[in-house]
Amino acid sequence: MNDDKLIEGAYKIGVIGWEASKVLKHAKETSHIFDGHPRSSQPSAIKVLAMFDDCIRYVLNEPYPSPIVDLDQYIEIMDPPDFEQSKIACENALWRSWKTQAIRAKIPV
Repeated sequence: MNDDKLIEGAYKIGVIGWEASKVLKHAKETSHIFDGHPRSSQPSAIKVLAMFDDCIRYVLNEPYPSPIVDLDQYIEIMDPPDFEQSKIACENALWRSWKTQAIRAKIPV
């Protein structure tokens, strides 16, 4: 797993938006340029502050996504001795399919 895969995965499941994914990738690349290469120049204070501003504006100010799994509800559903796994599997498959379509159509979920 690397930074690019984490950023892309977060974007695909809706944790971050398109702009946030681009800003995070840009921040990663900028960090690699100035920190990962010994012959690189130092970034200007303006560049550093602009990167912080972009991260705050496009990543940190995004509304927190709804929880993917409510663990208390999950345990409550699976706890009874007559728990039927196939019913839950069907409900989850239908929810994922609907959510994927809603995200593609840009409908809030």
